[in-house]
Amino acid sequence: MKNLCYFYRSVLIKKLYEMAILEFDLKKSYFDIPYDVISKPHKLVPLPDIEHFYRQLAACKKADKQDPMLMLAQKYNVIPLGHLKNWLLSGQDVSMSIMRLANMLKLIQSNAQSQVVIVKDQIGWRIHIKGVAIDVIQYESVRAAIGMLNILRYFFGESFTPNKLCLSGYCHERDQKQYRDLFQCDIQWHQPRTEMWFDRAMAFSKSSVAFEDSYSNYQMGVDDLDRYFNMPDPLNKVQGIISTIAYQRHYRLPRLVDVAQKWGWSDQQLSRFLRQKQVSFSQLRSLVLANEAITMLQKGVDIEQVRHRLGYENQVSFTNMFKSMKGMTPKQYQQRFVSER
Repeated sequence: MKNLCYFYRSVLIKKLYEMAILEFDLKKSYFDIPYDVISKPHKLVPLPDIEHFYRQLAACKKADKQDPMLMLAQKYNVIPLGHLKNWLLSGQDVSMSIMRLANMLKLIQSNAQSQVVIVKDQIGWRIHIKGVAIDVIQYESVRAAIGMLNILRYFFGESFTPNKLCLSGYCHERDQKQYRDLFQCDIQWHQPRTEMWFDRAMAFSKSSVAFEDSYSNYQMGVDDLDRYFNMPDPLNKVQGIISTIAYQRHYRLPRLVDVAQKWGWSDQQLSRFLRQKQVSFSQLRSLVLANEAITMLQKGVDIEQVRHRLGYENQVSFTNMFKSMKGMTPKQYQQRFVSER
C-alpha cells in the first residue's frame, strides 16, 4: 500500500479548469473531476485526480500545438486561495506573507512545503511539491510559479520580474522561449523544486495596492473553519480513506474498489488494513456519508436530493443507512434540527 495520501483543495485548480473550458470550447463533462467539486473551493481532491486533470489538460492542444498550460498561464493572474487570500495579503510586507503562505499550504495542499533561502543579496522562495508524477510535474510547477509571481507582484507592482526561476519537469524546446517571455527571466528546467529568486532588499516591501483593513475581510464562520481544517495528514491512511470516500460520492455510491484503486491498493490490501483498525469499509462509508447527509440536511437540502447526491439508488437504502448511524430517519433529523433552531 502507498504510505502517503496527498490531497489538494479544489480552489487550486478551479481557475485553470474554468479557463480551459472557455479557451478550448469544452463541455464541463470533459474533465473527470466533477464541476460540483470544482465549484466548492474547499473540497478535497486526491492527488491522482489532480494528475489526471493535468493529463486531460495536456490533450487540449490547438492546431498550433502550443502547450495548453502556457496558453492559459498567459491569462492566469489570480491568487487562488479563497477566503484565506485576504489574510495572506494583509501582511505588513512580502516577507510576512511568504511566512503565512508556508503555514497556509498545510491547509490547502498536503504535498507542498514553502521555505525561503538567502544567498548573498538574493532571496530564493522555494516550494517543494512531493509525489507528483513525472509526466505532469511541469504543469504543477508552473501553476505554483504563477501563484508565487502574482503574490510578489501584489507587493512589488505589475512590472516586477524575478531574477531567476527554477521549474520542475520537462518543457518542449519550442515552448521554452514563450515561458521565458511569460515570466520575463531566465528559467532552469528539470529542477527538484520550484524556486523564484529576487533581490534581498525587496523583502520588506509593502504592498503596492491599498488594502482595506476591516474586520469583515478576515471574518470566517464555523463552516469555513470546518472546511479548511480537515486536511488529512498524508501519513494517516484512515484519514485519507475517509476523505476519499467523501470525494468518491460525487461519482457514485463509493465502493471498496474505487477507494483502493485511487491509491494503487488492491481490494484485499484495503480490506485487510481496515480489519486491523477493527472497522469494515461498509461501516466507514456509512459514517462518512451520514455526516455528509447531515451537512446537507442542515442546509435545507431536500431529502431526495441528499439521497441522490450521496449515490444511493433508492430511498430505503439511504434511510436505513442514516438510521443505523444516527438513530433516526433523515426526515426525523431534519424536523428536529428545524425545531431546535
